[in-house]
Amino acid sequence: MAAVEAACDRLAMRIFAVALLIAALGCSKSKPATTPTPTPDPAVTSPTTDPAAPPSATPSDAELDVMFNETLTFMDALATAIDSNKSDCAAMAKAIDGVLDSHRPLLTKAKSLEGNQEVDAKADAFMEAHKEEVGASTGRMMGGMQACGQDPAVQASMQRFDTM
Repeated sequence: MAAVEAACDRLAMRIFAVALLIAALGCSKSKPATTPTPTPDPAVTSPTTDPAAPPSATPSDAELDVMFNETLTFMDALATAIDSNKSDCAAMAKAIDGVLDSHRPLLTKAKSLEGNQEVDAKADAFMEAHKEEVGASTGRMMGGMQACGQDPAVQASMQRFDTM
């Protein structure tokens, strides 16, 4: 019995981590650098060196609103993929992959905005204002993740999400 409870606790933590990742689509916060980055000498810098790309410019409020609402749609689709396939783990993994593929533009855009403090603040406010929808979606994921959270194909799909 204790082993089952421990497994459920791990699954609950994984689902919570997934919920945090979903919420972080537009709200990832990077830590400020502790030491200033030295500016390279222009005479020594190679013209073929590609510096790290700066964070994307902040989208307009209207664009962010669309993106944040798409995030809710993504969460609902992911919850449906998990919940409706809780009796077939292989089908669940394929459904998760399908949701990730169909929402790739959103996930790519969210990744490009990581570290943008203005977007972070607006995303935090949006997610707080829509916490019932977020909670409903994550709640619907619970049963499926309890049933298939240890399945290798489902774990691979969730790992794919984690690395997108």
